[in-house]
Amino acid sequence: MKWYFKTVVDRPKLTLVLVLIVTLLLGAGLPNLKIRNNSDSELPETDPIVLIKNKIDGIFGDKSAVLIGIKTDDIYNTRTLEKIAAISLELQKIDKVIPNEITSLSTVNNVAGNEEGLEVGVLMKEVPKTQEEIDALKNIVEMNDMIRGSLVSKDHTFTAIVANLEEGADQATIHKQVYELIAKYQGPETIYASGEKIFAQEIDSGVQQDSNVLTPISLLVIMLVLYFFLRSVRGVALPWLAVVLSIVWTLGFVGHIGIMQSGVTSM
Repeated sequence: MKWYFKTVVDRPKLTLVLVLIVTLLLGAGLPNLKIRNNSDSELPETDPIVLIKNKIDGIFGDKSAVLIGIKTDDIYNTRTLEKIAAISLELQKIDKVIPNEITSLSTVNNVAGNEEGLEVGVLMKEVPKTQEEIDALKNIVEMNDMIRGSLVSKDHTFTAIVANLEEGADQATIHKQVYELIAKYQGPETIYASGEKIFAQEIDSGVQQDSNVLTPISLLVIMLVLYFFLRSVRGVALPWLAVVLSIVWTLGFVGHIGIMQSGVTSM
């Protein structure tokens, strides 16, 4: 290794140029960094859990869904029921939402018995306007165990809207469009969003925000510690620069070779 140290000491300009070139080349991989945050991201592809999941997805399809929850004192009022119908309709405009796979009080079918057998029809063909119509809808829901406790909570304060997504849906686009829709109808009811794509984007955003805050703080703390012990500009600058270059080189290399980061590796 003597030749290496001798070259670095005897040719400082060449060393700095080479360091700059390597930094630029590896640093170009930083924009390629991606985060893999699905539930099995920490498991190897050969893990039995992952293998079984892939087999099930191959048979039934890997569909994710957007869930919208509406909470209020009592959902059985015209204003809230109108919002359920409107949100269910506008969800069809969300990117990659399957229009005929949206389930809510305004789209779900009700199965009822009659003299001829079973009658299947849309539960809420029109939004009820009068108290009698609202009570009739409430009674139908109360007698249907597939809706009561599933789409509507047993205390009538919460209802859900579920929209299935096609494969390949972009989580950032879904997150943005869903929250724009929620903002349009928010209040006085409280409206929530959930689902795999929503969770994934929240994780990505959280990791990115934490990195933006914690990275400069960490570098500043390193500078302060170095100055506390070494008490010189050179003693601070050289090791601090080595730390920064190590981070850039490592993450840039990871970006170049296409290794996806997970929530754990990001931390």
